[in-house]
Amino acid sequence: MTNVNLRVRLLGSLEVRRDGQLVGPGVDATKQRALLLLLAVHANHVLSKDGLIDALWIRPPASARNLIEKYVSVWRKSLDPGRLETVAQGYLLHLSAEECDLELVKHRLKEGRAAAAVDDYERAELELRAAFDAWAEPDIEDITRDLLPAGETQRLVDLYLHVLQEWSFAALTAGTDISVAEPLRDALTKYPFSERLAELLMWAHYQQGRQDEATRLYARTRRLLAVELGHDPGQSLESMHSRVLRRDDSLNGLRRPALARITNLPPRNRRFTGRVELLEEIARRMRPRADRSSPPGVAVWGLVGAGKSALALEFAHRHREQYDCIWWVNATTRASTAAGLEALASRLGCPLPADRDPHLYQLWDELRRFRRWLLILDNAAGTKELSDYWPPTGTGDIIATSLHPEWGSYASPVEVGVFRPVESVDFLSQRIASTDPATETALVAELGHLPLAIEQAAAYMGQTGMTAAEYLPLFRRRRGQLLQRGAPDDHSGTIDTTWRLARAELEALSAAHVQLLDLCAFLAPEDIPIALLRTDPDSLPVELRTTVSDDLLLEDAISEIRKYSLLTRAQDRLTMHCLVQAVVASSLSSSDRAAWQRRAAQLELSWAPGTVEDRATWPTWELLVPHIRVCAAAMAEAGKAPDGFIDLLHRASSYLVSRASFAEAGRLLRDALSIGQAMSVDQQSPEIGRTLTELGEVLERTGDLKGALSAQERALAILQRSYGPDDPWVARALGRLGNVLTCHHGVTLWKPDELDEAERRFIHALTVLESAWGPVHPVVAHTLSGLGQVRQDRGDLATGQACQERALQILQACYGPDHPDVGHMLDKLGFVLGLRGDFARSRACHERGLAILENSFGTDAVDIGWTLSNLGMLLLETGGLGDALAYQQRAHALFEAKLNQSHPTQITAWRLAKVYLRMGDLERARELLEAALPRLEDQLGPTHADVVGMRADLHRAVDECRSRQLKI
Repeated sequence: MTNVNLRVRLLGSLEVRRDGQLVGPGVDATKQRALLLLLAVHANHVLSKDGLIDALWIRPPASARNLIEKYVSVWRKSLDPGRLETVAQGYLLHLSAEECDLELVKHRLKEGRAAAAVDDYERAELELRAAFDAWAEPDIEDITRDLLPAGETQRLVDLYLHVLQEWSFAALTAGTDISVAEPLRDALTKYPFSERLAELLMWAHYQQGRQDEATRLYARTRRLLAVELGHDPGQSLESMHSRVLRRDDSLNGLRRPALARITNLPPRNRRFTGRVELLEEIARRMRPRADRSSPPGVAVWGLVGAGKSALALEFAHRHREQYDCIWWVNATTRASTAAGLEALASRLGCPLPADRDPHLYQLWDELRRFRRWLLILDNAAGTKELSDYWPPTGTGDIIATSLHPEWGSYASPVEVGVFRPVESVDFLSQRIASTDPATETALVAELGHLPLAIEQAAAYMGQTGMTAAEYLPLFRRRRGQLLQRGAPDDHSGTIDTTWRLARAELEALSAAHVQLLDLCAFLAPEDIPIALLRTDPDSLPVELRTTVSDDLLLEDAISEIRKYSLLTRAQDRLTMHCLVQAVVASSLSSSDRAAWQRRAAQLELSWAPGTVEDRATWPTWELLVPHIRVCAAAMAEAGKAPDGFIDLLHRASSYLVSRASFAEAGRLLRDALSIGQAMSVDQQSPEIGRTLTELGEVLERTGDLKGALSAQERALAILQRSYGPDDPWVARALGRLGNVLTCHHGVTLWKPDELDEAERRFIHALTVLESAWGPVHPVVAHTLSGLGQVRQDRGDLATGQACQERALQILQACYGPDHPDVGHMLDKLGFVLGLRGDFARSRACHERGLAILENSFGTDAVDIGWTLSNLGMLLLETGGLGDALAYQQRAHALFEAKLNQSHPTQITAWRLAKVYLRMGDLERARELLEAALPRLEDQLGPTHADVVGMRADLHRAVDECRSRQLKI
């Protein structure tokens, strides 16, 4: 697309030339030229039509959009093809630095800043001078006033001033060129209140040997600021005046004699791992700015043990050649910070008086002798403690490491999180003899990828001679105790000791702060909704109840805890590292732990929606389920739970089933079963029966038909004994047992002579359910669908179709047209329509069902597997072999990846083999069937109809292969 024969000039009167010839509308076409100017100013970025309209008209005419399109069309005829591109509801003009003067300015400015970042000020001066020279006319306001909105014009003015200031700074720092004085003087005449321009011009006068002119300029600027604005010059301009008066040698630029390098930097950590992006981010934020009057401080903050100090140390060692002075200060307390700075002053030959704080300016003045310096304030408490020790001026950089995330105007915060998984494994492998990568990967995940935790585990393994395979199960059982052991040699303590100290400091502030920590320790570590913490104040201790009931008190508590990085916040949610949770929980007595578990469970009960069927509740369930899962595991281990908690687990598992998260749903229901059995006297309570029937449905969804059948039979026996034959829960269990036995997920467990009994069960269940819950209920629909499949298996296809159609109508009435259950029902209806020969309608049902399921679950979810396979079978019947193959391959791959060797995997292998047989690919068909048949026979038995059918197809494939070989 780049065409060097195109030239666009913006920094003067607008000109567009192609092959040397002016093109485009003339100067009278104001709107057309303004449109191109806007697109060129924002070259290589999309501008929306609405944005262009707002920029071109104060009161847009009704035809504005049409006019924009017309103007674009006019310019497209003048430019080379593809240059002006339509993107969504906007336009994108492609221009390079070779083609546009403004793009050239941006490119040179970027290169100049990059050179200055590595202290190559001579190259920076060359690049930035080229950027400045590209401005054909500095009075950009006069040029663009009639074409651009005021905001766009001001951005160009700001860019001009940035280029001038950065070029001047580079030239004066290098000491190679004093030609900046004239453009600085012109700019200051136009913008007389700019202290930065005045400061740079004073510096230029000084390098020209005109010290008196520099001091007169300062006096004029000071009077102007006092008279017109009513304030004194800022610290930076005052500092320049002071440096001029005392003839500071550093004002002569890099031609001054080099100073000896000063440093007390600790030794480099030779096993430092990863963190490349963070090191680059710190370097980026340290690059010289247009205003260097204040050091560009960077606050490296994060959780205890995240490696903040190690990161700062590595940065200092990697960049040590860029600094003349690097000084490391222990900033844990005000006293230690002051002592560290006093040691630096002594090293520089300017020892401070006994009352050192008022005389720190002497240290800052001494640092100005250095071309560039770096001050590292390690383990800083925050801005309040450091405010008296923060350098006000200079050419240096500051890194503060801290737990505190808020740094205001002092420093730019860079968060240090936990390691990425690959970094964690690398970090551990450098510290132990790596023998089992899979176990080591699991171990670092259990350690929450926290550097100090990994270091501590490695130290403990080294002290005891344990392997990772021995340490991992011990950590899972005894993490609280292990976090107290294995302090690394280069760290002041263990995770447990450092976090307990922080907890003690919080407790001194407020009991509610610690109680908030205790509560969060018994929820999932991530995405803790603040609304959840406030949902049931009466269930909490009095101090925390008072805090969560008051918006301001709660925000104060979160703010104080964040200062220790024990909690982090993203909008309306909190996060607590899993190891912080472990330390907090282990510090409590067993009775206190049980109390906090009950409180967390009570909050979940109060916040949980009453229903799952309404999709509007799904975002709440999405947030809540991870916290329910944590409480469920704890309650299952304890063998007790608050009233209503098992029902909450049922609702949460129903939500997970609706999102096709069957494995997670199964875990919740197993926990519910454990709790129910522990709290039941005879193991026959109705609650156990209800849990079993829910668990049976999940097992069926995951392909465990034997487990599902056992669960449903046990559930039915318990519920019939508890409620009698006509209870809705009994009917529901009957329906679900029938679903297991029908072709609900690829196979049927009914024997031909059992179909009459199956039909009676479904009819009875349907009668009870309709009487209890009405004819329009999702459970009624699913039971009706099971009845339809039994009638379908009996050969009554018309009645089977009618049942599926009515079931579909019920689900659409309950959920709307796009619910995943509607998608599944469309698939079942499509199957029976295919059996009846109505191929067009069958295909439409399968395709509509597939679209709904893919939209609900994604294109790689197991829940779309049977729809893909059924559609593939229909296409096989109607002659679409290519598409049939593609659908069956997708279905088989999904089941194989998600459900391993369950019966859906074997059934879809069989169906895929049928496609290969039809295509004549006998070898592939035989390979699939030989692998699948033994597995399906083991799952369903040798006499099952599907096993018999698969065996017949395998014999056919083998026989045809032999016949083909004999012919050859």
